[in-house]
Amino acid sequence: MPDLSDRFAEEQSNIIEWRGVPIHGLYEFEEIPRSITLEFISAKEQPVQGIQLRMRGGTMTVNDTESDDVVLWQDTAPTRVEIEIRTKPRGRTTLKLWNVWRGGHDVTQAWLGNAAIRVHDEPSGRTVLHCSDGQGDPDFDDLVVAVTAQWP
Repeated sequence: MPDLSDRFAEEQSNIIEWRGVPIHGLYEFEEIPRSITLEFISAKEQPVQGIQLRMRGGTMTVNDTESDDVVLWQDTAPTRVEIEIRTKPRGRTTLKLWNVWRGGHDVTQAWLGNAAIRVHDEPSGRTVLHCSDGQGDPDFDDLVVAVTAQWP
């Protein structure tokens, strides 16, 4: 049976159906918030799990550091992280995030094997991302994070 990364490639899509449920290769905000709060809910210990955020047409500020590409590791980041968003006045702006894990020699791994995200939008406006790392069978409890967007 092909792994999930093969299915994403075959279907040439960021969203595929797996066991009757849509799963994502990455999560993309439909609209750009002014800030987001990311909360680590749970993660398996090994390999170390994390979330990578990448922005085009703007920057993010985390703990007084501004960048368009941020990786937050579950073993070193606070449980709750506030991320300020700044957009540029022109051009298309995107904000995407996906799960990563620390491979051998501390190499950041993503989108391999059975890596995918199951997205659950709660009535409160919070989005919970259940992430499967690429190792072994799909397990959407490898990393669970909540994302809450604050709008202008």
